[in-house]
Amino acid sequence: SSIRSFEDWFHACPGSITKNLEIALFEDNLRGLKVTKALKKGEVVLKVPSKLVITEESLSETPLLTIIQKAKIQPSKPVSVSFFLMYQESRGSSFKPYLDLLPREFYSGWAFSDSEITCLDGLEIKKEIEKNPFRAVYDTQVVPVLQVLPAEWNSSDYSYENFLWAMCVVASRAFFLQRNQHISLALVPMIDMANHSTSSKTRLEDLIVDKEGNVTLVSSDNYAAGEQFLVNYGQRSNADLLLMKGFIIPENDFDCIDVNIKLCDHVLGLP
Repeated sequence: SSIRSFEDWFHACPGSITKNLEIALFEDNLRGLKVTKALKKGEVVLKVPSKLVITEESLSETPLLTIIQKAKIQPSKPVSVSFFLMYQESRGSSFKPYLDLLPREFYSGWAFSDSEITCLDGLEIKKEIEKNPFRAVYDTQVVPVLQVLPAEWNSSDYSYENFLWAMCVVASRAFFLQRNQHISLALVPMIDMANHSTSSKTRLEDLIVDKEGNVTLVSSDNYAAGEQFLVNYGQRSNADLLLMKGFIIPENDFDCIDVNIKLCDHVLGLP
C-alpha cells in the first residue's frame, strides 16, 4: 500500500525517528497518526531529517530553477514549493512515496466547484473563493516559465490543474519553520500526517529545528495506546480552516466573522 511504501521510505532515511506512532485510518476514513504505545508529555515522537523536508529552497536542487530565472520570475514561497512538487511529480523522483501518499482531491475552499460555492451565499468566505487568486498567480508566475521551457520538457506537467493540486497541497499541509534565522515554508513528511485539535498542547510553532535543518516534534500531551496523536495548528476561524484546510470545527472557540463598519464623519468628530 502507499502508506507502507511511505513508512518504509521515511524510516530508510538516516536520522528519522518515529516513536510509538503509525499512520492509520480513523472515523470517516480520516487518515492520521495513531499512538501504538502510551506516550508521555515531553517525549520526542518524531524526527524528520532535513533531506526529507521540502521548502522553497528545495527548488534550487532542480534544473527548473535555471528556467525560472531565465523567465525573470521571482516566485513566492508557496509557488516555489508548488514548482518543486510539480517537477518531482513529473520525474518519478526519490520523493515518490511521499507524493503518492498526498491527496489527489481536496475539500478546501480553493478547490470548490461552482455548485459548492453557491452554497456559501451570504458568507464572506464566498468572496475570497470567487477571487480565485490561484488563476492570477498561475498566469503571472507559471505561464512565463512555460514560454521558455525547453522543447524536451512537457509543458502539460505544469498545467493549471497540476498547479492547483500543488497549491492545495501547500495550503493544506505546509507551515512555517524557523531555520537558521530564516523563516521557510515547509512540507514536513510524517509530521504533516497529524490532524488538528484546538485542545492539543502540541503546537506546530514549537517544532525544534537544529542547525542541519532536521525537524523534531516533542509531545506536549499524554496519550494512551490507540488514541489519535493530534497537534494544534493555532487559533484559526472556521472560515480560515475551510478555505485552507478543507474542514471546520463545530463549536470552534476561535471562530469569528469580519464585520465592516462605516462610521459617519460626525461620529469620528470630523467636520
